[in-house]
Amino acid sequence: MFKKQRTLEQLLEEETNLYDDSCDNILPNFKEKELICLSSSDFYAKYASVVILSILKNADTNKNYDLAILTSDLSIYNKHILSNMVTQYPNFRIRFFNISEKIKNYKFYTWAHFTINTYFRLLIPEIFKNYKKVLYIDSDTVVNTDISKIFCVNLEDNYIAAACDTHVLAYCNGLNLEQRRYNEEILMLKNPTQYFQMGVAVYNVPKILEDFSSTYLIEYASKHKFKWLDQDVLNQIFQNKIKKLPMKWNVMIANKTPFCDEYYLPKDDRTEYCKARLNPYIIHYCGGLCFQHKHFPDMGYYFWHYARMSPFYEEILTAKINAINTKPTDNVNYNAILNSVVNFKRNCIQYWRCKILSKVTTGNCKKHYTDKKNKLKQQIKLAKAVIRPKKA
Repeated sequence: MFKKQRTLEQLLEEETNLYDDSCDNILPNFKEKELICLSSSDFYAKYASVVILSILKNADTNKNYDLAILTSDLSIYNKHILSNMVTQYPNFRIRFFNISEKIKNYKFYTWAHFTINTYFRLLIPEIFKNYKKVLYIDSDTVVNTDISKIFCVNLEDNYIAAACDTHVLAYCNGLNLEQRRYNEEILMLKNPTQYFQMGVAVYNVPKILEDFSSTYLIEYASKHKFKWLDQDVLNQIFQNKIKKLPMKWNVMIANKTPFCDEYYLPKDDRTEYCKARLNPYIIHYCGGLCFQHKHFPDMGYYFWHYARMSPFYEEILTAKINAINTKPTDNVNYNAILNSVVNFKRNCIQYWRCKILSKVTTGNCKKHYTDKKNKLKQQIKLAKAVIRPKKA
């Protein structure tokens, strides 16, 4: 009788218990009760390593750094590599928490490059209830300063601290007024231009738990379909209780260089954004792993500076080369979605023009306007799916 074969991952899991951290009653590693939290899939592990390296290289040797990574599929092999990165730093601790059991009964809305991992941060009040402050930072960022300085921000009576989302603010200020309507009518924000980027955010855990149940955020998110997913949830629920961080704490790159959404920011915000780019504390490569898919991503120098030191460097470089030599359909579709949203109003006008002309013309002209009308109809349908998502 043949024995059932075991995979390498199963063998490691059975023979080692190195990374089996429970999500119940997590206690701080240091007296400060401050935590740096990332979420990562197994695919994102190589990029999470760059974030961690950028934190290590800019850290203050006189301060302590408590790191946690939330995951549902991170392999033992990758946990081992990430853990080894901090072993030579006595003031660093890193732990991994598998939150599969916490989310197994929930269903989440996603689209484009977004995955359910983006919702993991909504678990922070529940699983890190013994901490005072938790900094959540996306795995597509690079830190360019001592990250512990962000914990000096006085949260006062606010639930969270975050920088404004310069892309969305530019949309609301004229680039795409449908976003302003969405903020007002769907998110019901009293001030539609007060919209924050939650890829870098400091959570005031005691204050959140004082006013909400520990599972409120994750349960609320599972019942709604928002355009910007859990970020919309946090902006809606915490509105008027969000401490504004300087933009240098979350410098969003330009997704469509040489063009820049931030050109449409109000004058003072545009000036702050430009100054932040010259001295960024955190660079945010938002837009679906742009440092992988794009030949020369905006502000890419910062990423590659730390990526070269990563134990995953060859893997990162291979992914980059493969992306350059191929045309991934998901990237093409994502660009199509962006273009359809940005040009939504213009496409609507063109659609009705073509529809009328297709009825009053004949021959080749009729065919031309009919074809154009059908193409515009598809783009409008694509944009509506994003701008006006169906409610759960």
